[in-house]
Amino acid sequence: MKYIVLQYTQSGVVKETGLIFTPDLVHKHVAESIQRMAGMEYLRMCKVIGAGFVSLSTRTCGGKSESLNIGSRGLLDAAVLGL
Repeated sequence: MKYIVLQYTQSGVVKETGLIFTPDLVHKHVAESIQRMAGMEYLRMCKVIGAGFVSLSTRTCGGKSESLNIGSRGLLDAAVLGL
């Protein structure tokens, strides 16, 4: 599976959230889709701070997104994803 971690500010508070998705999708396309979501202004201003691959069986994150040129933050990303 693939994942991205987004950082955004909502009501003056910096937050992080993650999204796990199928390997058939491209990291960059998923990030761009999230940023275009209507009605969620705070997501339009988000930035990807971690991306790569996730193993749900070992609960680990690693690797790098080639399309975003952003790597995994390992344990930090795993924590955001709730692994």
